[in-house]
Amino acid sequence: MPRFRKFLEAMTEDGFYFNLIMIPFAVLLCILTADIRAPLLLAAFLPVLVYHYFLRVYVRKLSAFLFLTWIACIPGIFTAHPIVYTFFLGLICARSVRRRAFEESRLTLNFETICFPLVFLAALHVGADYLLVPQIRTFFHAQAVAVLLLALLYAHLSGVNRELELSNASSLQSTSVIADFAAKYILVYVLGFFVVLSLFKYVPFGSMLMAAGAFILRIAAFILGLFKGKGYVGFGESTALNRPPEQLPEMEPAPLWANILETVLMYALNIFVLVLLVLFVVFFFLRLYYGFYRKKGSKTFMLDEVSDIKPVAKKRGKRGIRGITDPVRRRFYRAVYKYIKRHKLNVSDTPHEMCEKLKERTDMTDLTALYEQVRYGG
Repeated sequence: MPRFRKFLEAMTEDGFYFNLIMIPFAVLLCILTADIRAPLLLAAFLPVLVYHYFLRVYVRKLSAFLFLTWIACIPGIFTAHPIVYTFFLGLICARSVRRRAFEESRLTLNFETICFPLVFLAALHVGADYLLVPQIRTFFHAQAVAVLLLALLYAHLSGVNRELELSNASSLQSTSVIADFAAKYILVYVLGFFVVLSLFKYVPFGSMLMAAGAFILRIAAFILGLFKGKGYVGFGESTALNRPPEQLPEMEPAPLWANILETVLMYALNIFVLVLLVLFVVFFFLRLYYGFYRKKGSKTFMLDEVSDIKPVAKKRGKRGIRGITDPVRRRFYRAVYKYIKRHKLNVSDTPHEMCEKLKERTDMTDLTALYEQVRYGG
């Protein structure tokens, strides 16, 4: 797989994590400074992702890799809030080290990975006034778009790259057609994403829906007036649906049985929610327990059947000439071992080939015939 596609896949993965790590630090900086410039400075550290990628690809020595990776924390010391920015860069460096050392640390997209950050960003967008920086709404909106878009791009790129690797390994066909089609497909998809995003940002869909709802209510009031025989009710006239609350007639108090039923339903709903929370906690800790003490080995699924795969213990025994008990085989081994060690013979050579290669050095015709008779039974 070409390195450029691997680079794009790595950048989308690292960018996704960069956005997730940036969310709490942006909130903290807003609280500390009440200034939009402090969270925006976090985005200035994006080139660190490219620097870490090339370190993971080209640096092969562990000590040098760790030293060069953690050097990226130094710029945070010279900022206005050195503790916050340095700790932020430290988390980015720790993520890069884990990504290089553990293959299972690759990004796995699921509902929680995408939904929770978006919900949290939506809550921050609504409560931006409490952070004393109303301008931060645009920043949180851009972060939400970046999280969703990077997740889509990473899912697309990683899937295409895996398929191209399988195609290269299993066939002789060129994969350029697949790559070109995938590139055009994702380009159209991203352009469509931004078009829809622009529509929802600049077109007042909310006001249009509210106006449509009010119009439907007035039509419904007019139709009900016709059925009741009260004649035509104009759109501008006062009706029960658009009358102010203080002008509405007083409602009779609910009967006792309705109050009791409402109380029972409220208690039942609270008990149901509490039971769900308890079950969630119990299953969480059970899953954590079984995941921590999981058995070694694995399972394979084939033809709707499950088979346990257990590692086979290695047999320990004597190696080399010490493991050969037959005297003829020991003599032959001693005769050819020194030439194998000097790379005059190959281990894959047959006894007859070894005899032919050594005929100018020593005569092994009789020993080879005797060895073949003992080793292969004539």
